[in-house]
Order: sequence, then C-alpha cells, then structure tokens
Amino acid sequence: MNPQNDIRQALLKELDIESLPPQAQQEAIAAVGGPLLQSVILDILEKIPQAQQSAFQQALDAGDQANIEKLIAENIPDAQAFIEQSVAKAIAEFKSLKDL
Repeated sequence: MNPQNDIRQALLKELDIESLPPQAQQEAIAAVGGPLLQSVILDILEKIPQAQQSAFQQALDAGDQANIEKLIAENIPDAQAFIEQSVAKAIAEFKSLKDL
C-alpha cells in the first residue's frame, strides 16, 4: 500500500507511456506526479483522525513508509481500494484540466 507507487503505475497506464523508455517515463511522471500525490495525501488526511494527523505528517516528512502504511491501515477501512479510488479521481481531475 504505497500511494506513490500506486500513482506511478496508474500514470504509466493512464498517460499511455508504458512503452516509453524509463527516462522518458520518469520525466513525464515527475511533471504530473507531485500534484497528484498531494491530492491523494489530502484525501488520506481527511480520513485520519486529527489526533493522528501530525504523526502521519511526520512519517511523510521522514519517509517512514512502514509508519505511513500503519497509520493508513489503522484508520482507513479497505485502504488499498480507497487509495486506488483517490488516485483515479486525481488523474481524472488532471485529465479534465489538461483538456481545457
């Protein structure tokens, strides 16, 4: 359950860049991945009780993947499905902006 990896995999598929060389994939993901990850993290923060939000933010800042996953799993039922839905929503929003 890694939001960053979920976003990366979804972007490869949704942006149809799976066949590009790894360097080109990285550049495309770097261009759009940050805002999408922020959107997913905001969705997660809305589900985590306020008393645990600072612990979640500290884990994010420290890159403590084990604690991030623990806090998500403890506070979000069916966390993997929630993250997948959040990623899909963020990508849909990005696509709608891209089409403007």
